[in-house]
Amino acid sequence: MGELVLVRVDERLIHGVICVTWAPNVNADTIIAVDDITANDDFVKSIMKSSASGASGLNADILTIDNAVSSWKEKGLGEGRILLIFKSIEDAYNAYEKGLNFTSLQLGWTNPKKGRERIDQSLCISEADVDLVRKMEKDYGVEVNMQYSPQFEPVSFEYGIKGKF
Repeated sequence: MGELVLVRVDERLIHGVICVTWAPNVNADTIIAVDDITANDDFVKSIMKSSASGASGLNADILTIDNAVSSWKEKGLGEGRILLIFKSIEDAYNAYEKGLNFTSLQLGWTNPKKGRERIDQSLCISEADVDLVRKMEKDYGVEVNMQYSPQFEPVSFEYGIKGKF
């Protein structure tokens, strides 16, 4: 059974900062990205997998939410030290609700979009996102923080959104 060394929300999924900064920082040997659309796009999947293996020698996979949950229940998402990335807060919440349980969640990068408030240089979230995070924290005891890269200190979710919502 694999060990979840970091569970993160990052809309970019597998990219340079993940491969050369976060993975070494948490000593991950595997990156699993979870997003229904990307998991069904063979071209994008191949680019992401090759960027992980080519740049850092990491194992990588991109799964749908349901496949990630099934894999977690059957074999803990595989072997090794796993960096698990969700494309959205909603995806992380849905996976948790279906049984892919984690104790902490790092909010890293979400793009500006209509209906989202900018929280810091890398994070834009909506009222619905805030509600889901608060539910994960209150109902499930998931510790949620915000951190773009290891060079910055993590900030608790409630502290980070103070005065915004």
